[in-house]
Amino acid sequence: MNTPHTHPRATEFLFLVNGALEAGFIEENGARFVVNTLAPGQGTIFPKGSIHYQINTGCEPLTFVAALNDEDPGATQVAQRCEYSDPVIPQGDWR
Repeated sequence: MNTPHTHPRATEFLFLVNGALEAGFIEENGARFVVNTLAPGQGTIFPKGSIHYQINTGCEPLTFVAALNDEDPGATQVAQRCEYSDPVIPQGDWR
């Protein structure tokens, strides 16, 4: 499994060479959850900034090729950003 992550500066195209793959993403602002089950020779697009993931749904290794349209697409792992970030806690009297 490639855990949920985002590329803040690039759109990604993923092409499945062999195996079985589930790929999903959340449209901006959580508008819609899109899931595709890919067979060899099929591909999918992850829009720039979308939270997306991939899962090998078979028991055998798979091969895919991913291309991004920026030489520095960035990558942010969603769970790690939430779990290990230092929260900003407002100080002062908020009455």
